Amino acid sequence: MTSSLKPPKTAFEACKHPVFTLHSNNNVFVMSEIKSMYKSELARQAGVSTRTFNRWLMQHRQVLAQMGISPKQQLLPPKAVRYLCETYCIELPTK
Repeated sequence: MTSSLKPPKTAFEACKHPVFTLHSNNNVFVMSEIKSMYKSELARQAGVSTRTFNRWLMQHRQVLAQMGISPKQQLLPPKAVRYLCETYCIELPTK
């Protein structure tokens, strides 16, 4: 499956891109691709239980529904992962 989204060319484009993000690595900004994640993985990164994380998601159910995500869906697409990480200041591990 090929994505119609092209990688951003500038830092400004990366900040607005739904799949790529910028993170600081020793004061050097690195662009990395956000992958799909399970709710349980994202909850672990946030340092909360899956039940608490699902309660957090209920506050954003309208936005997530607009992204095509149902409340019972376990695997979150990259754009939802980015939205939740920005909303709750969750740092994703870098490789």
